[in-house]
Amino acid sequence: MLKISKILAIVFAVLLFLWGVVSGLWVLSVAIWRGLAALVTLIGPFILVVFGVIDFILWKEVDSIEILVSQRRFREAKEKTLVWGVISLILGGVLPGIFLLIAYIKYDEVITALGSA
Repeated sequence: MLKISKILAIVFAVLLFLWGVVSGLWVLSVAIWRGLAALVTLIGPFILVVFGVIDFILWKEVDSIEILVSQRRFREAKEKTLVWGVISLILGGVLPGIFLLIAYIKYDEVITALGSA
């Protein structure tokens, strides 16, 4: 699930960032022709760029989660997965967030299995 989240995060990051930049340039070109009042509509493209940056950060954070898993520090990985799953659901994209939350649920099975071993 972490690999899928990582792939989706970088795809969302690139798409949202590019969409924000392109739409921002379009708004600027419209503002030149129609007046400065159109600059207020730069808020939307700015938000898209911010969401793209958040998805890029999520992409990098999944690396650190994978390192925690490889070090068998499952409880820390579980906590970090929950935090970034919620952040992704709210700010980054629904699909990476859903996959991170599924990974969060799967940690219980691993922690329980290791605890009883």
